[in-house]
Amino acid sequence: RPRRIGRLDRFGQKHEKIYIFNFHVPGTIETDIFERLYERINIFKESIGDLEPILQQEFADVGRVVLDGKLSPEERKRRVEAVAVAIETRKRELENLEEARDQLAGIDQLLIDGFERDRNERGRFVGPSELERLVRDLVDRTDGYLSRTSTADIHELRGDKALAQAVGALRGQHPGVRGGGNLASKLRSGTSVYLTFDADLASHRDLDLVTIRHPLVQAALNLNNGAEVPFGRVQLATAPPGHYLAALYLVTTSGLRPRLEVACIAVDLTDLSRHDGVGDALLAAIATGNVHDPGPLSRDRATEAFEVIDTAEAAMRSHLRAQRSAENEALVDAQVAIKKLGYELKIQRARDTLDGLVQDGRDESIQRMYRGRIANLEVARDVAIAKLDEGRKLSVTTRAVALALVHGTGAHAD
Repeated sequence: RPRRIGRLDRFGQKHEKIYIFNFHVPGTIETDIFERLYERINIFKESIGDLEPILQQEFADVGRVVLDGKLSPEERKRRVEAVAVAIETRKRELENLEEARDQLAGIDQLLIDGFERDRNERGRFVGPSELERLVRDLVDRTDGYLSRTSTADIHELRGDKALAQAVGALRGQHPGVRGGGNLASKLRSGTSVYLTFDADLASHRDLDLVTIRHPLVQAALNLNNGAEVPFGRVQLATAPPGHYLAALYLVTTSGLRPRLEVACIAVDLTDLSRHDGVGDALLAAIATGNVHDPGPLSRDRATEAFEVIDTAEAAMRSHLRAQRSAENEALVDAQVAIKKLGYELKIQRARDTLDGLVQDGRDESIQRMYRGRIANLEVARDVAIAKLDEGRKLSVTTRAVALALVHGTGAHAD
């Protein structure tokens, strides 16, 4: 019996593989019933895999119901078919779950561009460290509390009315942000919320994962939108000698894979020429924390330099829109092709099974179930492709988040 197999496997078993033999006497009712069920299970295993943990409850009921001696042969046949239908129904549920799991596994990577570790040196992507700074800045503006716990990368957050109001203000403004109302209630009551900026940790613990779409991050961005653009001075040993005005922008790209990036435009204050190398050096220094205060710097020609930057921003936005549109189209086409192939394989598998059932003259209810499954798969395929096609719509927006006078002290660059 399946239950006994599980117990043998659990207690003291040291071998990787064990063999279990179930004996049935030919010609008995039990043998006839189990052979019918095993035939159905084989169909199931071809699509999903190991069955015992999934159908434990169904098998537990077989001895009690299907083998009931009070049943007539016709009633027993109907009960066997009912178990077979339960198996097939569970199969569809698991397939749907598997598809959802694949989508959920990729969501967090799509929400935080720059999850690849080696991109930190380029400094162009908003990742966990930047998100943490945003959230800390938001909490610092209120009487809230955010602190790391004794476990690395797990933070305890307690809010107040001001923080709850900032999160609650998102309702209706950001339809893509979920959970804001529930979070606002916890913050208002001072209930501790445990969160992390680490996607791997969140997948193994019951923690609130902070991503670009998290209510705390969106609330921080909301507050920053109405604030003056911060201004500072930095000294960079990685920038060529000279004085520059640099503007940092948050670049938001919609489409199938939304992005949030940081861009920098730098202008030489001597001749008002653009200098992309300074922008790259500044972004990399910010990402690695390698920035230094040079002391007072002259703002001569800063206004003229910003006019150059303003023109360059429009050109950058246009260039990124063209580039991202091409990338987005290719991504949508690839996803559509993959989705079509996946559904066609499932549809063809269901058709092959149906053909076999028809040839064997199997029960009409099972045949109807497979015909319905094929129809449902065809509808699901069309819906999934239509949803992917919506991702072809793309926009690129930029927002200035900081200005800096940069004093470069490094070697000359070409």
